Amino acid sequence: MTSVFKVQNLPKKINPREQWQKPGASVVLRRQVPIRFEETARSWFGGLPQMPEGIAWPRDAETGVPLHFMAQVNCADLPEQLWDGRGPRSGWLLLFLDTVYLLDRNDEPPVRVLHIEKLGPEREPPEDMPTVRHAMSEHTLSQVEIREGVPKLWRRWPVDIVVQPHKEFKSHEGKKFFGPPHTTGENLYGAPEHENVVLHISGGVTAPLTWRGALYFVEGYAYECERVDYFRKDFKSSDGIAEYPSNWRRGWVNRASKMCASNCVVAAKEVEEAEATLNGTAVRKPSWVYRVFKMFASKRVAAAKKIAEVEAIAKGTTVVDDHVPNWKKLKLANAKKYLLHTKQHFNNLQPYRGNKGEAILGAEFKQRADAFFAWTEGLHSELQTLRQQILVEDLDGAIPPERWAEIMEKLAPVSKFYWSANSSGLVRKQPFFNKSRIVETAAKEDILDLYCRDAASRALIPSHLIADLEAMARRVEGVAHRMGGLPSLVQGDLNLDGDDLIFQLGSDWPMGWMWGDVGEVSTFSEPAANKSNAFDKVYATMNCH
Repeated sequence: MTSVFKVQNLPKKINPREQWQKPGASVVLRRQVPIRFEETARSWFGGLPQMPEGIAWPRDAETGVPLHFMAQVNCADLPEQLWDGRGPRSGWLLLFLDTVYLLDRNDEPPVRVLHIEKLGPEREPPEDMPTVRHAMSEHTLSQVEIREGVPKLWRRWPVDIVVQPHKEFKSHEGKKFFGPPHTTGENLYGAPEHENVVLHISGGVTAPLTWRGALYFVEGYAYECERVDYFRKDFKSSDGIAEYPSNWRRGWVNRASKMCASNCVVAAKEVEEAEATLNGTAVRKPSWVYRVFKMFASKRVAAAKKIAEVEAIAKGTTVVDDHVPNWKKLKLANAKKYLLHTKQHFNNLQPYRGNKGEAILGAEFKQRADAFFAWTEGLHSELQTLRQQILVEDLDGAIPPERWAEIMEKLAPVSKFYWSANSSGLVRKQPFFNKSRIVETAAKEDILDLYCRDAASRALIPSHLIADLEAMARRVEGVAHRMGGLPSLVQGDLNLDGDDLIFQLGSDWPMGWMWGDVGEVSTFSEPAANKSNAFDKVYATMNCH
């Protein structure tokens, strides 16, 4: 146990209670980074609880749904000062919470805290336990789902108990009180935390590493398609044409072709102007704003050049004199891209000019749209087939690259394009779906699962990702996980009746926890009940942005 912390930010308004007006201590539940697999975990988040067989798995009294297991803490590691000496110092405390209905019932989230004297075997969740992974983002309508192969448990992550002595503060009313200091990943771990959250750990990984990761991808793809009827919505928002418009007059292809030709002239002019700007040959009457901007820009370029020269001398390298502003290069690249697209639109229309061509194109509108909708309707069946094929594999085994390529090939659009009438004229629209984002999410979940499972699984993670992953895992996203003391609020005022803080869980990307908008969930007990180790009347609150 350690207790080295810095005093930083304080809550905006404190309503101190009697037990907070004298020195004490609380603890931070610090996820192990790296995980010490060679040791038996004494406390942990997620995974399976260890409790005697005679103890029933807690359920929501209102819905009957099993609560999700969140944490198990060894009470022997809790300091005597915690809760002013109240609460158990032997056995284990277990926290269960309903994360499916949490957002709908944030005024009184379903919660249970159990105290057990002896460990039991690892307990598998009940058969009717709902799927938990991605629950925060998927259950927008708060409905219970059970999906085979998708975890019903949060990933298991061993934690260390870090004692945090309270510091003396003063409220805005000038009253003295004691509470825990602000906690960051850097002072909690004694090592730098990454500036990015763990969402970006899969950068450079273009495919899941295991079959379970492939299942995450298929599940995510199916969910996004079904949740918003994505492709039909995309067709409508893109002004897709499903049949020959009755109000179009003869010669509309020629008119659309002329519009594209006009757009090509405009695009070519933009490319010419962008090239002139890049080359410094643009002719313009400079305004005073432009002259001031140019003066500061030249000073910035001179300073950058000087820094590069000094660094080159120190490193013994050659200075490359290339100080073309990025915005000029970007402007030219965008102009060329627009010109290319307008030329493509123009060329696509040329075979359909004339009355006969218009009739052919009119029939093609419906053919292309029908093919597109047939593909979208068959997509659900294809995803279910892929899902069943994946489930017969060893989900924790590595997925061969060629098998992943087969999955991606089966989900490629059959219809290459449909016709759309928009501000650019009559154009071919290729159906687009951001599969790369879902692949990134699936790979991220896969990597974190492997990191937490065991040493052999962690070895499957590309070595260049480990350092960044661990720096991201050290990051404290707003509120640290805590027991005892004053809860750390995301916003608002502290308005408690002096009850003991049993658990506070902050939003935690590596665990997959997101309470509202980067918020926290706190569990409380009356001091008298805590003193007698009775946790049958605990209650929870959620606080977020």
